[in-house]
Amino acid sequence: MYKAAVIGCGRIGFEFDFDAKRDFIASHVGAYVNSKMIELSAVCDKDSKKVKRCADSAQVPAYLDAEDMLVAEEPHIVSICTPPDSHLELVRLAVKHGVKGIFCEKPISESVRDAREMITLCKKNEVILQIGFQRRFCRAHYGIKRQIDDGLLGEPLNATGIYTSGILNSGSHMLDLLLLYFNTPKMLRGYSSKKLSHKPGDANYDVFLRYRDDFVCSLHACDSNDYQMFELDMLFTKGRIRIVECGLSMELYAIADSERYSTYKEPRLYNIIQTDLSKDFMVRAVNHLANCVATGHESISNGISALKGLKLVKWIVYSAEHNREVVL
Repeated sequence: MYKAAVIGCGRIGFEFDFDAKRDFIASHVGAYVNSKMIELSAVCDKDSKKVKRCADSAQVPAYLDAEDMLVAEEPHIVSICTPPDSHLELVRLAVKHGVKGIFCEKPISESVRDAREMITLCKKNEVILQIGFQRRFCRAHYGIKRQIDDGLLGEPLNATGIYTSGILNSGSHMLDLLLLYFNTPKMLRGYSSKKLSHKPGDANYDVFLRYRDDFVCSLHACDSNDYQMFELDMLFTKGRIRIVECGLSMELYAIADSERYSTYKEPRLYNIIQTDLSKDFMVRAVNHLANCVATGHESISNGISALKGLKLVKWIVYSAEHNREVVL
């Protein structure tokens, strides 16, 4: 059994599991505690109150310094659940102390240069680097991807996404999902949004993406003070897919003759899928990382895909600031 340690005892590190309305494991600490492949050995945070609460709950040692914890505990796997500007230094520490797998929260870093160094450092030292884009651990999305790749939905025509809470926060999840489905667009245009994000320093942007002449995608930000939202509506020549309820449900449509108008065709709802996103996806994520450590295989949510998403974010901001399209 692998030993794991968590650096950062905030929301995604630990606190999400104290939300009374969440009936699933949503934190790194909770995932390790409930894994049959990994044993949580310690937690670390600079905030003494946070780390004590976390350590007492998980019944593991608490540390205020990451390197002290790495030296004393010698974990095989480390989760990094701290702000993105700290990720590179913590990856350096983890690699230095012989960690074999790193589960780093998104975004991979604040800068493309730091992200590249993290990827290179892990590859050089044969460390598995996994990034916390949760929808990559949801089996339903791979079912949709297979339908797209196999042509069962026909050709993609357009897609419309709605998100809240900043381009680096929820926006990066949307961009990562589009990368999973359609890879990198050929052109993008970013627009600054007046819709507020609850993440300080992480503004909202509206985005136009062109994949080819007849396939475009638009992303629209909503004000997080009004509500939280994450939806994606994709139209194809043979069908339509709507991802709703923050990814918990998928509506599947087939193109059929209209029941209301002669000679017309229209999308018709034929199935609603409740995805497995809420069913302990974090436990699946840490178990996946353990399997990657054991086999040497790359994670399905790896540094390279995370770097592609970070580059898109940077180009979106650049496009908005310079009022110009960006050809990729």
